[in-house]
Amino acid sequence: MDWGAASEWANAFIATVALFLAWKAGTRAKQLYEDGKNNEKMQEQLRRRSEPAKLSVWFAAQKQGTYAWGLVLNNVAERPFYHLLIEGEYPVNAAAGKSVRQAAFYYQFVKVIPPGRFFVPYKHEEPEGQYLFDHPQDYNGNLLTPLLTSKKHIIRCIRFTDSDGFEWESDGLGNLQEKSNPADSIRASQQPPALCN
Repeated sequence: MDWGAASEWANAFIATVALFLAWKAGTRAKQLYEDGKNNEKMQEQLRRRSEPAKLSVWFAAQKQGTYAWGLVLNNVAERPFYHLLIEGEYPVNAAAGKSVRQAAFYYQFVKVIPPGRFFVPYKHEEPEGQYLFDHPQDYNGNLLTPLLTSKKHIIRCIRFTDSDGFEWESDGLGNLQEKSNPADSIRASQQPPALCN
């Protein structure tokens, strides 16, 4: 037996095993990289969806017996939201001596909602134009109470854009859906927000 040929065979075997182990390490590293990317993508989607869930809107009225009511805008996120549109209904007197009827409203006058809680009072006298609500003011929990059991004050839809440029829509029950991506939102920011579906 020629020991030179045996050492060549041993070197070839060791080289083959080394190549196999390098290939195996490379495929494992690639799998770990892809798993990390997928995990990062899932975390980003969870974060992206958790921010819009931190905006809520409800009706509130003054505690002191006057019939002063309005909308509460509550942003508990760390970043602002933009281009708010709220659709809903509220009761109005049909005419003197007649029953109360429901009137639809579209509130879309807040361009930026910073973190915090704000109250948007309803104007009782009919203003000129379609602006039925006054300017937002700081929320005062000592003066206001939520209208929790009112079947006449109804929020049908809330639409807004988050700080990442994604447009979101929520029904009156809090079911949240992503409506567009940032590229669409940038193009749409040049126009007033579309009405809810």
